Amino acid sequence: MLQRVCLALGLALSCFAAAAKPAEVPMPVAQELPVELVFNQQELAVEVPQTASAVGMQFGLIGAIIGSAVQNSQAKKAEARVVPLRDLLVRYRFNERMEAAVRAKLASDGLSPQPQLTVRQTVWDEVRANEKPASMQALVLVPRYAMTYDFQRLSVALATSLVERTPKSNGKYKTKVLFSRTYLFDFPLGVPPAEGEDMLQRWVGLGADGLSRLLDEGIAQTTDMLAFDFSPTGRSQWEQTGKGQFAEVAGQRFPGMQVRQDTGWVWVRQGKGMMQSLAGHQPLDSSALAALVAPPPAPVVAPAADDAPAASAATPAETPAVPANDGG
Repeated sequence: MLQRVCLALGLALSCFAAAAKPAEVPMPVAQELPVELVFNQQELAVEVPQTASAVGMQFGLIGAIIGSAVQNSQAKKAEARVVPLRDLLVRYRFNERMEAAVRAKLASDGLSPQPQLTVRQTVWDEVRANEKPASMQALVLVPRYAMTYDFQRLSVALATSLVERTPKSNGKYKTKVLFSRTYLFDFPLGVPPAEGEDMLQRWVGLGADGLSRLLDEGIAQTTDMLAFDFSPTGRSQWEQTGKGQFAEVAGQRFPGMQVRQDTGWVWVRQGKGMMQSLAGHQPLDSSALAALVAPPPAPVVAPAADDAPAASAATPAETPAVPANDGG
């Protein structure tokens, strides 16, 4: 049961730490690959670092208790302060938009020509389904969106695990992780805070539209990463560690091998095997924040036929005839 819960939560790496090297993954993974999309949150989450607990454990039981208390305090304060952002995103349908993006990008040469998607609305739906799974092999996707407790970074993540299930003599099923990766795209604030500045207000100042545009971008980027990573080019990088390499964008450096870059953002890969990560970063400097506050450009509307300028007559030499399409 614990293994299935961990898998559903996208924590396959911690639950199956012994399997550090992924198994051979065929291309495509399967002709009709079963894919399980598991939703585990209904609102913006808050990320609290495990630092306090980790440091406290070094000093025995008392240290662990103190570290846990510090971490819980950080979490409670952040949960209370993140409410204005949750209020701004109350109409944002993260799960629906993630599902649409996954459906649009799953079918690929590297994953499956005809993927079979099943959507679980909660983690417990996934746990119950795995009591008697319909598919012995499946790609499990668990999306997440979160703000760090110090309001320095907004992120979208897609935890991905290729699993194999085998029945046991007691009627239950054993789950083995063949491949595991989390695709992450984040938006770190690229301008240091002024003295006494409340970082939360920078995000609040973006309004519902600005925050929604960031999350839309995060969804598009993480699902692009999923499709890319299973492509021939992506697979060729699975054994490359990116050790000692850096990528720079918007004045910030990020460790790892540069995989893809465009205006304002970059992807980097680091680590190896199932400990490898593929992450994207789009720092938000002053100009980027200002652009998010500004309304998006209005769509270009073509003039009506009556208002369009009359086309000048062209000679046959200037406008060659186009053969009619007879369907052949």
